[in-house]
Amino acid sequence: MNEWTISRLEKAGILKVRGRNESEGSPKSLFAEVILTDGFVSKLAFNLTKLCTAEKSIDRYGEIVAETVKEILGPDEELSKPVELVFTVLRASHITKEKLEATLMLKGFLAAK
Repeated sequence: MNEWTISRLEKAGILKVRGRNESEGSPKSLFAEVILTDGFVSKLAFNLTKLCTAEKSIDRYGEIVAETVKEILGPDEELSKPVELVFTVLRASHITKEKLEATLMLKGFLAAK
């Protein structure tokens, strides 16, 4: 992922970078850890809960993640790289649609299948 996309999402409050290591002579920064901020996760959880209440499923999970990124970055931004990066961080954090669905069922937001 390019540094510009990471920097843009960091400034927007979507990502937090821990352990940035500027190597001497290296054109790129090395990142020890890239995580989603609590604010972004809260907004995403709120949007997913609204979806569950309205549609009784999270089939549109990918759309909701993209819409949440768009809410924060604004409608005029090019979103393919930022959304791709958010999904990469979600997967790296072992957050999948299936795990979210199971959690929402346990919490009573979704009916068991």
